[in-house]
Amino acid sequence: MTPTKNLLEERGRLVREAEALLNVTETESRDLSAEEEQKFDRLMGDADKIDAQIRASQRRERVAAAAVDLEKPVQRLAMAYAKAADGVDIRGTEEYQKAFRHYLKSGDGSEMRAMSIATDANGGYTVPETVENRVVEKLRQSSVIRGIARVTQTPDDRKIPIQNAIPTAAIIGEGATITASDATFTQLSIGAWKYGVRVVASRELLADSGINLEEYVIRTGSEAIARAQDAHFWDGTGSSQPRGVINGAGSAITAVTLPTGNATAIASTNATIDKIVEWVYTLPVQYRMGAAIVTSDEVLMNLRKLKDGNGNYIWVPNPIEQMMASGSPGTILGKPYYISEYVDAMAGNKHVAVYGNFNYYEIYDRGPTEIVVDPYTLSDKWQIQMMVVRRTDATRTLDEAFVTLKTSAS
Repeated sequence: MTPTKNLLEERGRLVREAEALLNVTETESRDLSAEEEQKFDRLMGDADKIDAQIRASQRRERVAAAAVDLEKPVQRLAMAYAKAADGVDIRGTEEYQKAFRHYLKSGDGSEMRAMSIATDANGGYTVPETVENRVVEKLRQSSVIRGIARVTQTPDDRKIPIQNAIPTAAIIGEGATITASDATFTQLSIGAWKYGVRVVASRELLADSGINLEEYVIRTGSEAIARAQDAHFWDGTGSSQPRGVINGAGSAITAVTLPTGNATAIASTNATIDKIVEWVYTLPVQYRMGAAIVTSDEVLMNLRKLKDGNGNYIWVPNPIEQMMASGSPGTILGKPYYISEYVDAMAGNKHVAVYGNFNYYEIYDRGPTEIVVDPYTLSDKWQIQMMVVRRTDATRTLDEAFVTLKTSAS
């Protein structure tokens, strides 16, 4: 007996029981008692719930029956072509995966064009769905700030409203006028900057059965793009590139400056230690939940060398065993830190660390990663070149959610 049939029988039992209640009152020429009315409502309510379960069960059975039909290769191919014709995203289908791999190896996009999935008249095609997901994962592994920032997919340019002030409430006496206190806003414009890399490989390399072509292109291309993006995520100017976290939306970001003598190395003095404590507690308390520090190995080395008046090291980072067991980064004054190679080197007037809530540093990826294969330009060298392109913009959307640690002028 199928689940749907069981549900139908149970619903029938409930309806018959409710009907029996009504028959009794009709026979005795009376209305339902309060207790009988509650029972009637309960029976019909249960029947209604089973109705929803029946519909869900019937949908599952139809899907299961369709899945059996899709096991036939001809049916799968027909569905893929039908979805492509209807404008449905078919990048996850087996047929598209096969066509994409053929395109990478040969540059022949005829199979992809037949499936109506071309995105560029000159031979550029959208990466299959499974490959696209792997590219995004590679970027997250390779980019420190991408891994902790807020990442959004956007199909076009957008304007983000930024709240500059919040309304202020007050106790109002009877008959008194409520004073206006409006929130104020500005806007940020988000576009998309194009990052691209060209990967060249010999045909001998690609013909080697031990080489995974997709993995090769993804690994080399995405790592190069991630490195270029991460540099801009730190200190990008916003002109022809994303705005970095230490530049961001404006110039109002708070900076705590180390005392004189901390331009090229962090000096072991009480004044320096006090400034580092001040830096962490300068971030407003409402942004500390989930906040993190991004800095460099050079800064960590200098902090690690700080000593008290008796020559004892002040800061002892988490043991590596503890870090590996818990899966968490080390901490500075209890705040998790991440290492980026793009943080400014120790020098005068440099931002060498930032502490903030990276939900307010937002990365906007525009569309999918694209790959263009050119098997002809370098054919005299028996090579194929593949271009990987990703469009991205980023900005700090709330200045007060970040505080930088800055070196002294000298």
